[in-house]
Amino acid sequence: MLGVVTAIALVTQVPLAIALETALHSGTAALGQSIFTIGIPEELAKAVPVLVVGLIYRRSHGLMPRDYLFLGAVSGLVFGASEVVHYFTVNGIEQFFQTVKSAIPAIEQMLNSGQSASTSVFEVLIGPVLYFILNFVWRFVTDPVTHACWAGLTGYFIGLAVTGRYKWYLAVWIGLVAAAILHGLNDWDRINGQPAWILVALVSGMLFLGYAKVGSRGDPHVPEGWSAFAAHPAADGQPARTRPWWVH
Repeated sequence: MLGVVTAIALVTQVPLAIALETALHSGTAALGQSIFTIGIPEELAKAVPVLVVGLIYRRSHGLMPRDYLFLGAVSGLVFGASEVVHYFTVNGIEQFFQTVKSAIPAIEQMLNSGQSASTSVFEVLIGPVLYFILNFVWRFVTDPVTHACWAGLTGYFIGLAVTGRYKWYLAVWIGLVAAAILHGLNDWDRINGQPAWILVALVSGMLFLGYAKVGSRGDPHVPEGWSAFAAHPAADGQPARTRPWWVH
């Protein structure tokens, strides 16, 4: 099952996300733009493998919402790892080159004033290079993890729908919107690379662990006939029962 999620993720996620972001003219200058043109497309792309697995295995494997949370996390890890590799091999090399290039005039000025070459290079580049390294190390460590947390949230609410606990239109969008908002905040220019960036990652992790803990308490038996696409059945002569999405 994990292999199916991984295979589908590798084939579909990046092309779908790129196509949606291109169509929406993605950007991170404004918070709303970051959420709608990056957060939603990428979270939708990460949800696809979980939805496919849900359709394939929902009757034969007895999966619970917490299982979909972890399947979502796997889907997010695949996407996050792919993004980190692309960021390092494309953006990283280019940014490092631009960092060094922008420091050349200052180094030349110090050399002309009589400073040694080693001292000039160290004094000019130490700050930008340290920032560059810390930024990339933080991104390398946290990107796959935060993507896993966001996709896990979406997966949990997909699980609530697929397992028949709630109608799909009352559950699925909750996780997707929450993940997209956190994703948009993470990528927003005013937060990305700033101290608040750490706070977004912490909140994402806490939400993921919170839903994992809720799911680990055990899921009640779902009576036969419950459906993600219809109201919950009730006793004879009683109206069909529905529960609000926040009760679980």
